[in-house]
Amino acid sequence: MNLKNYTSETPASRSIAHIEKRLVDIGALNVIKQYDYDKRLSGITFSIQYEGDTVMFRLPANIEAIFQVMWKEVRRPKATTEQRYRDQAERTAWKIIADWVDVQASIVMLK
Repeated sequence: MNLKNYTSETPASRSIAHIEKRLVDIGALNVIKQYDYDKRLSGITFSIQYEGDTVMFRLPANIEAIFQVMWKEVRRPKATTEQRYRDQAERTAWKIIADWVDVQASIVMLK
């Protein structure tokens, strides 16, 4: 499988806390969390000052798309397989975003 972090054991909550801290470290003015119908965090929106303007960004966690990619690899699912893969997709989604935020924060700090 070529999906980054597809075996991550980092809890989604830890990745989310890391993302929020990094955003604050680079000057985010606010951080807003969005939840889906299953009460799972589905995205983070934040704003930052850039050249005198406030710019909004949204970081969607496309957990379902990651689940679908991972689910295609399953050969013989058991009764608990789907939930384990959904939980793994959530961890993977937030770990990917955390990595992306780290890279982007580094670029911002170089300016």
